[in-house]
Amino acid sequence: MSAQPSIGIAQDLDKDSIVHEAGYSYLVASLAKYVSPRNVSEEMFKINTERIKNLKTPLYGFNFFIPAELKLVGKAVDEKAILAYTEIVFQRCKILGVKLIVWGSGGARRVPEGFNMSVATQQFIDIARKIATVAARYSVVIAVENLNSTETNFINTLEEVYNIIKKVNLPKSKVFVLNLNRKRHHNKVINNSG
Repeated sequence: MSAQPSIGIAQDLDKDSIVHEAGYSYLVASLAKYVSPRNVSEEMFKINTERIKNLKTPLYGFNFFIPAELKLVGKAVDEKAILAYTEIVFQRCKILGVKLIVWGSGGARRVPEGFNMSVATQQFIDIARKIATVAARYSVVIAVENLNSTETNFINTLEEVYNIIKKVNLPKSKVFVLNLNRKRHHNKVINNSG
């Protein structure tokens, strides 16, 4: 008899008991709600830490990484603020034992109308490299997620994610495939064997 596969779900921690009863092996929760220094004070983070330690379903990772007001591309990029924010996020993830962040962040990476897409792509690659370098210091893996075009106008296909990750060229950067988005954008599977 083979072992049951590990299956997780992105869900709020309030649903922990239901998720556990349904047989899920792990949870992915909102970073914005439980970790973000923009939304979660030190005192609240301590409360969240205790809550997370007592979950029935282990917390495997976070989504909702970069808030929309921290622009990653365009003329309003504040690299210092982005890196200060991510430093605290990764510190908090290490405290929680969370080693995965799914990086969708559609609002933060939306390319402003009229802005050069090639410039935006290079901006994203540059900041992604810096963020991934900080993440590696805390043993956190960043999984860049392709989002559908109703969520953002940038990095909508698996091929776009792959090309960006390849240019970031850091070992702890991974490609995250969301099946819904793969179907919407007719993504092809990419072979990285050579």
